[in-house]
Amino acid sequence: MRYAFADFELDDRIGNLSRRGERLHVRPKVIALLAHLIGHRVRVVYRQELLDLLWPDVSVGESSLSTLLNEARAAVGDSGCRQQIIRTFPRRGYRFIAPVELRAMGEPRGGAGIGDRKLHLQPLDEILVGRGDILARADAAICTLAESAPRHLLLCGEIGSGKSRTAREIASIARGRGMGVHFARCEASTDAPRLWPWSQVLKSLADSCPPDDLAREFGREAPVIAGLTSGAGAQMTGPWARGGLEASQARFHLFDCVSRLLRRFAANHPLMLVMEDLHWADRTSLLLLHHLIRSSRNGRLMVLATLRDRPHPRDAERRRLLAELDGDAPLRRLCLTPLSHHEVSEFLALAGLPEQSQAAVERLHEYSGGNPLFLADTLLSSARLGSTHASGDISKHLPPPSPHLRTRLEGVLTELPEGCHHLMQLAAVIGDAFSRPLLEAASPAEGERFLELIEAIEAADLIRPHTRRSHCYEFRHGVIRSALQANSGAVQKARLHLQIGEAMESLYRAELDRHLPALARHFASAVSGGGGAKAIDYATRAATQASERHDHAEGSRHYRLALETIEICPPIETERKCHLLAGLARENALCAVPDEAPGAQRQPAPLAQRPAGQNETASAQAEPEPRRGPDQRSALCLPSQ
Repeated sequence: MRYAFADFELDDRIGNLSRRGERLHVRPKVIALLAHLIGHRVRVVYRQELLDLLWPDVSVGESSLSTLLNEARAAVGDSGCRQQIIRTFPRRGYRFIAPVELRAMGEPRGGAGIGDRKLHLQPLDEILVGRGDILARADAAICTLAESAPRHLLLCGEIGSGKSRTAREIASIARGRGMGVHFARCEASTDAPRLWPWSQVLKSLADSCPPDDLAREFGREAPVIAGLTSGAGAQMTGPWARGGLEASQARFHLFDCVSRLLRRFAANHPLMLVMEDLHWADRTSLLLLHHLIRSSRNGRLMVLATLRDRPHPRDAERRRLLAELDGDAPLRRLCLTPLSHHEVSEFLALAGLPEQSQAAVERLHEYSGGNPLFLADTLLSSARLGSTHASGDISKHLPPPSPHLRTRLEGVLTELPEGCHHLMQLAAVIGDAFSRPLLEAASPAEGERFLELIEAIEAADLIRPHTRRSHCYEFRHGVIRSALQANSGAVQKARLHLQIGEAMESLYRAELDRHLPALARHFASAVSGGGGAKAIDYATRAATQASERHDHAEGSRHYRLALETIEICPPIETERKCHLLAGLARENALCAVPDEAPGAQRQPAPLAQRPAGQNETASAQAEPEPRRGPDQRSALCLPSQ
């Protein structure tokens, strides 16, 4: 890949650094240093990491790195005082801070348009923004650990908040401080053996030992460790396993054996254990973690665990253990908050996108909720669908979530009590904001059961109380609603819309006129389920109502909705159809829609005779919908597919 920054261009494939097309003669190690800093410019690169990279087989002092860095700075017109390309972070390392443009091989300077640049997005899972405070607190804890005062870290955040990426960055800090780091990941699969994360940790420790030192390092714990790492997991080996001890005593001996081994390793070399997705850990693994944390208060061992915020495993014992672990005194809780507008803008810049307007950043922030995973998925989906326009505004046509993200979100819903998934699907059909009484009226769950389900969904941070309307909720992220809609088939959507429409008729029967647009929308989306006649009636009444208050654009839209519904319903009397056509022509003329009034005298062509791909929604989208606030958006939009 070729990287362009300031007046320079670096080609890491052929080891060439040039300025305005003229090649600069620098040492290969300078090229390697610049390429590594550019490739990891989303974070601080630590001095030890650079020493290991540039002199893998030779022991050199930090003065060699300083000399090489001065050469690199001189080559790109930078210096220790004028740090516009490479910035020094005292006692930590360096970071490449100049804007970088990625170019494919053979692409001329300045020749890539916006449409090309979207094909060269940075690896989005490597981008890290807005976590400076978290990293500083973790660094302080690591420094405290070196003084034999252990600090274990619990990194919490919602799904997609960047827990794994932040954990990797903290691990890099630990390595830069001279710690040994070993990773383990808990698996959601029920097929994973018990103590699976600990098996991964112990295998990693064994792999880090020279073969000749393996027996000495593991000592008398070797038989037990062998049982764990072979996949036996819960099987006990060793003298106590043959001594007739009870299961609880044998388990305690196993825990003590593993803890003693880890403390012995840490005594020789500070140790960090990174345990990801702790919410998936089995009960025995959580008990072992409790034991280790409580027994290693005075050692040089640190545990860094990532935990989904507000986890809700169905197993009550695991819920209790996670809650106790979250409140354990030796654990320092670090919470990952959503990205701010400024951090979203920084994320887009690091992704390699052209500069976005403030309005575009705000739309992306609202849609993703400042969630790094949702934001990255939106950018990748937009790039795949070619949604980046010549204006550079990637937020104009926000795509639905990718299948991978939809699957992950579905996985979150399966953790909740039975019935929550259906409730969320009903809420997604209602709109971005939804009334709790309406949702309860449409839901098969009633009374206390409904309250339990809605509380579980709110506790999982998928919805939140509406900021301006009482007894209403809104989706925490627009992506969540979009994923629920994308995962529902056409038949299921029609059934859900019919449920909502009938619930509205029952709940608002004394004031239906206030809800005519929403009723028309829901029954028009449930034509295949038998809602066609009601859709025509409510759409006609909504059009008349809009006309009476001189909102002729709205009246035109609802007349068109009624006519579109007629095309896929049983035959309707000609007189009524003519009435609707006349109403559409009148409203179009009054709202001065160009070229609409003459065409309104013609009967709409049957759906089968229209061009391929032109359905009800496509026809409705021919006229832009007036801009509305979030409170009206769900009630006035056309039927969704």
